[in-house]
Amino acid sequence: TRNRIETFGRNLGAELSGWESFWSPCRDKNSQGFQGVATWAKEGLTICANSNPLDSEVLDSLGRCIRTDHKSFILFNIYAPCRGTTIRRE
Repeated sequence: TRNRIETFGRNLGAELSGWESFWSPCRDKNSQGFQGVATWAKEGLTICANSNPLDSEVLDSLGRCIRTDHKSFILFNIYAPCRGTTIRRE
């Protein structure tokens, strides 16, 4: 929910006057501390935020994406890990 993802940043001390932050931290206990995304926007410009936009328990629990709706556009903030210097298809 919007309240939960806003509160997460405040708990970390990540507050800036005039700005809102929306967080999608990693909730998977085997990967915590390695991934997560946050989006910052001027106060009042964000209509809603969703830290579970992929509709996948596995992917959403890793904190790899957050969706914010800003009325005139929707932003997907995505963390995509690099798995090396070569392109591999698995």
